[in-house]
Formats: sequence, C-alpha cells, structure tokens
Amino acid sequence: SVYDLENIGSDNKFDLIMCNSTIQYLDQERAFSLFSKLLSSDGTILMLWNHAIGYYIKRLIREAALLNIWGVYYCLSVLIVSPLKLLLFGKYSHDNFVSFRKLNQISSKYGLHLQLIETPQAFDYKEIFLLFPYVFSCKISYRKR
Repeated sequence: SVYDLENIGSDNKFDLIMCNSTIQYLDQERAFSLFSKLLSSDGTILMLWNHAIGYYIKRLIREAALLNIWGVYYCLSVLIVSPLKLLLFGKYSHDNFVSFRKLNQISSKYGLHLQLIETPQAFDYKEIFLLFPYVFSCKISYRKR
C-alpha cells in the first residue's frame, strides 16, 4: 500500500511513481506529502483512471436498474456520506470521488504540478458522463523553478 512507503528512508528517491485507480481510496493530503518526499527532482507521478463524480453517478444508475440495494447504498455513501464526513469531521472515508481541481490544490502545497493527460481507454471508462467528469488521468512533476 502507499502507506508502506512511509517506511522507506528519505534517501530513496524514485523517477516514476504510478497510481492506477487508487487515489480515491487514500487520504490525498497524506499521499501527496509522501509522494513529494519520494519523488526525485526530475521524477514523474502518473495517476491513471481516477474516479470522478460521474463514475459514481453512472454506477448508481446501473445499480438502481439492477435493483442492487447494496450497490445503491455504496454509491450513495460515496456521493453523500463521504463528502459530509470530510466537511464535518475532516476525515476521509475509504472511498471518495476526486477532482482534478482538488488534487491540484493539494499537490501545489508540496511544490508539485499536475497536468491532465489523455485517459487510456480501458473498460467502459470515458472522460465525461452526463456532463460530469467520469475518470481523469494526470501527470505530476515538480514545478520548474
């Protein structure tokens, strides 16, 4: 897990860190703090298939059509409960939707620069669903000084 990386000494730097469809399951503040410590000055972080709000809206519609009560509950917890938990208690849930804007705000605190890149085609992933961001991918590096 990303948190196992906290045990790596600060002398170890990486040229490439990949997060494929994982950042929505992590405390993003903690993850970016860790990435900034582990990324070499010329390194890159690739984050592919980040689940945005449209992913959970589409999944909610699909689960409701299938009459899957647990699937509906899960989607509603991500869309409603997770943001409320973060807003009221400052705690991340085990799953939450992310936005490029939010990740960009967090990463800039650590001197990192996000750049949207084309999302690789996989599964039924699209970049937009019903005018909402569905999934997005980004490339992250240190800001050039």
